[in-house]
Amino acid sequence: MRVFRFLLVAVIAAGCSGPAPQPPPPDAGEPPDAGVEQPDASVTTPDAGETPDAGEQQDAGTDAGRLPPPQLQWRKVAEAPPTRSNQVSFYWPPAKKTYVFSGNHVSGPIHDGWSWDGQTWAPHALAANEYPDRKNAGLAVDLDGGQVFVFGGTWSGYPTPGSQHVVRVMGDTERWNGTGWEELTLQGPTPAARGGAAMTWDGARRQAVLFGGSNNGTVFDDTWTFDGTTWTQHTLTVHPSARVNPRMAYDPVRQRVVLFSGQGVMPGNSANNYADTWEWDGTQWRDVTALSAQPAGRGHHSMEWDPLRQKVMMFGGTQYFSPTPPGSSLGDQWEWDGATWSQVMNPPPARSATSLAFDSDRNVMVMFGGYADWDLCDLWEWNGQTWTERSLQPTPRSDFAFAQRAPGGDAVLFGGYIAGGGFYLGDTHRFTNGAWQRVTGASPPSRSTASLAFHGGDVLLLGGVGKNGSSAVLRSDVWRLAAGSSDWQQLTGTLPPARRAAAMGYDPDRDLTVLFGGRGTANALGDTWVWNGSSWAELQPPMPPAARWAAKLLFDPVRRQLVLLGGVLQDRSMPNDAWAFDGATWSKLEGVEAAPTPRAYGGASFDSWGRLIAWGGLTATNVVLGDSGVREGTAPWAMVPTAQSPRFDGQLLNLGDRWRTVFGTDTDFSSRWDDTAEVWELAPVP
Repeated sequence: MRVFRFLLVAVIAAGCSGPAPQPPPPDAGEPPDAGVEQPDASVTTPDAGETPDAGEQQDAGTDAGRLPPPQLQWRKVAEAPPTRSNQVSFYWPPAKKTYVFSGNHVSGPIHDGWSWDGQTWAPHALAANEYPDRKNAGLAVDLDGGQVFVFGGTWSGYPTPGSQHVVRVMGDTERWNGTGWEELTLQGPTPAARGGAAMTWDGARRQAVLFGGSNNGTVFDDTWTFDGTTWTQHTLTVHPSARVNPRMAYDPVRQRVVLFSGQGVMPGNSANNYADTWEWDGTQWRDVTALSAQPAGRGHHSMEWDPLRQKVMMFGGTQYFSPTPPGSSLGDQWEWDGATWSQVMNPPPARSATSLAFDSDRNVMVMFGGYADWDLCDLWEWNGQTWTERSLQPTPRSDFAFAQRAPGGDAVLFGGYIAGGGFYLGDTHRFTNGAWQRVTGASPPSRSTASLAFHGGDVLLLGGVGKNGSSAVLRSDVWRLAAGSSDWQQLTGTLPPARRAAAMGYDPDRDLTVLFGGRGTANALGDTWVWNGSSWAELQPPMPPAARWAAKLLFDPVRRQLVLLGGVLQDRSMPNDAWAFDGATWSKLEGVEAAPTPRAYGGASFDSWGRLIAWGGLTATNVVLGDSGVREGTAPWAMVPTAQSPRFDGQLLNLGDRWRTVFGTDTDFSSRWDDTAEVWELAPVP
């Protein structure tokens, strides 16, 4: 996030390598970009509270018989699970819900539970000692018996801040009874503790089947069954070779357990990806690899019986051990009918370590999260023919580009940075008709701290920071997403110089998109450019604002001018000023502040009364703010009681009668970066 921005200058000037694995000092959010200009200890990227309209103070609420503006309050809405991978997931018919438990998050394994009813997510509370958090556990779902079993898994992380990294391998057997989890106390032998085992429920023989997995370098080739009370090991001559991260699913038509692939450990801890298929009939394993051409070998894939097509479904995975190289997750979907593997086209985006669960009431396969260079939180459903994304919002991120056409109108989000992962994003999402939709056409290269603005129905994207190989680069390209199109097109001709964190906004009255400032390779910029729909032109207005980056440029619907708010100056100070632009000249708005206190990386929006709403942000001393204020004209800021935790680098989505938070980062600048998915709305008091 912030960090990398500050580091940008150096990187561009000297050509450094990619983001460092350690958290950035003050600007936090995204880990440093190792070479991208060293962050200034305060703030660095755009997103600040922006200020009001241009100049004259309005007496909104009295003209045309309008009602006075409402008082506002925060409320939490649309709660959804945080990003994760390697979780367990299953459908529970009595509740008509798909459940998700634990898994791995950017900050380590998490202790939580969630349920999806086809429309909304709801948290499922876990007691402090219930179902210890884990990743890569084995799962067997006995729907006829009304129980679910989980065995083993791993935990890795830092028990306390500053402590040594710890890996724990688990060997417990947990049972879900429909309302909660309990650890079973068992007599007799049990499988050795392990993570990455394959496990499923054999409905014909009414027992769970467990195979493989590993524990601190020991890779297993043992087969166990569990009847709900007792574990039994099967001594077999013929069986799959020792492996970790294989996957299994039960075929109820042929009454066979199907195992595909998995990984052996080669010298140097590299993965040997087996491309073989085995079936278990309750007594013995049979190698059926020769019956069909096989999908590529892999691990961390997902397998589930698909009643819609009466075949075993297999999706995704990776050919590497974690942490996996960028771009190594697979995105192919296959199905096994007992004799042949067939590929299914047009699957969701690539990922590994995701989860599949079949909702038998709605007849859809539900897939949530996974890993694709970073942990995901998207939700997809398969109806036997096509996949439909049901995500409530894009994957949380920082340093993303964002613009909204008008209050209550469409919004677009592009790219950004994954906290703690060191990855730039290049995806596009449009908010329309009350929901986020993924734009799947041709796209600009991945980047963060780019500038985004509407121009009529079109959208313009400019600059930012991305990667060229392992080096961070400052981008100078400009792209347009035409109204009604899903493909970005690169613009040519005279373009503004390369920059990041510039302020850009659209003036609908003058039909101009205006660009001001930003950060170049080493200095703050103070130039003014306008786009008239066909070409860029640099203006030379007298007495412009001081050069800066991370400012906001918003259109005030009452004063009918673009207003520039705050930002970061060359000396790293943060002015709390506001400037109006009439299409040709800048004028300072005396007595108008950009935010309740100087900051950058906050959310801001104007309402139809001409009031400025400012939320959150980061101060010059790296204090993360959680306050929010409302200011009309030059009147003092009226503070809104704040319920959510402090965060910065978020945006405010104007829904017409209320505002919704879009991401934001909650960080302690030392041990983690965490882009939050929780959503709050600032709405009128009833």
